[in-house]
Amino acid sequence: PTLDMVLGCYYMTLVRPAAKGEGRYFSSINEAKMAYDLGQIDLQAEVVVRGAHHPGEMLKTSMGRVLFNEALPEELRYRNQLMDRKELRGLVADCYRIMTNEETAAFVDKIKNIGFHYATRSGMTIAVDDLNVPVPKDEMLKDTEQKLAHVQRQFQRGFITEDERYQSVVQIWQAASDDIARELPKHLDPYGSLYMMANSGAKGNIAQIRQMAGMRGLMSDPSGRIIE
Repeated sequence: PTLDMVLGCYYMTLVRPAAKGEGRYFSSINEAKMAYDLGQIDLQAEVVVRGAHHPGEMLKTSMGRVLFNEALPEELRYRNQLMDRKELRGLVADCYRIMTNEETAAFVDKIKNIGFHYATRSGMTIAVDDLNVPVPKDEMLKDTEQKLAHVQRQFQRGFITEDERYQSVVQIWQAASDDIARELPKHLDPYGSLYMMANSGAKGNIAQIRQMAGMRGLMSDPSGRIIE
């Protein structure tokens, strides 16, 4: 499973704090499904369901995870965790180990269908407004400019060679780029479309978000040399 399939599975197995119906108890899976169908609980609300895993056992889970596990063969239940790309890969590998090729193919088709369905239901998309610029970016850039000015003064006074100056400039800009990439996740909504797409492994990563929301970073010229 890749792309939208992963996104749909990630969305449906995500637990969102303070979602509608959070903390409710249900005596069976059917009762929980009825409450969900009637709009009394949210797909991502953390609830307690009797018999979701073992008969009579109370399990803290979510409606999304209950529905996801219904698509799994009996031998592979119960997966009570957030299903990102890595977890889905492990799940398919487990299925391949214990079941036949035909059964595995049928199972992966189910994952595909459920993933596409909930990716559509989520209405997930991104726009320029989602790319929040990290708050300390200006301070980081000012600090970087000061370091660059110090390197330039050292070069003008003959303390370092041209090659050492170039290497220092590249390292300083690379460090600034890495710092902004580390700061970015703190300013992204963990339940927003952009973060979910990158964190689930469906599409993109923090480095690409850094290029859009933080800074483009260093580039290479046609010969492969980094432009300072």
